[in-house]
Amino acid sequence: LMRTLPYDSIGISAICSKAGLSRKTFSRYFSSKDDVVVSQLGADTTERVGLLLPVATWADIDHSSEILLESVYSRIYEHRDYYCEICRHFGSFWLAEQLFVLAARLGDAPYKDDVIPADELDFAISIFNGVNAIALKWWFDEGLKTPPKKLAQLIVKWGYAGLQENAPQA
Repeated sequence: LMRTLPYDSIGISAICSKAGLSRKTFSRYFSSKDDVVVSQLGADTTERVGLLLPVATWADIDHSSEILLESVYSRIYEHRDYYCEICRHFGSFWLAEQLFVLAARLGDAPYKDDVIPADELDFAISIFNGVNAIALKWWFDEGLKTPPKKLAQLIVKWGYAGLQENAPQA
């Protein structure tokens, strides 16, 4: 729908019709069309991370981080017209904020093997999620010119420096 209509012109009835849903079914899962946007964002980001986390290892944290991030960024890049329209409507800061909230829902699962002290875990989660949210805001503000793989490499290089120091030693 966003290929043909501005976001403000899209109603829940049009979403239901396009998706082949009744309004009652829509209401069972979403309270508004904004919820649909956040749900899609979650599917393209944190749900993908959740699927890949079990294979990520501390043995090569930089490589594992790049794989996770590139997977997420590739999905966003693949649907860049949609996400650019979302940014035009809500702003890139809104997108970054939503990503931060979604990433926080992963809880401490991404950090289960870390040696981060329990009293510092919330801070670490906020920092790591914040780095990604800020990077994505920058990426959208620059027009997604940086390829997903390069963006993932930059985040690992500049945003996650020092992670290797916290990795459990073999």
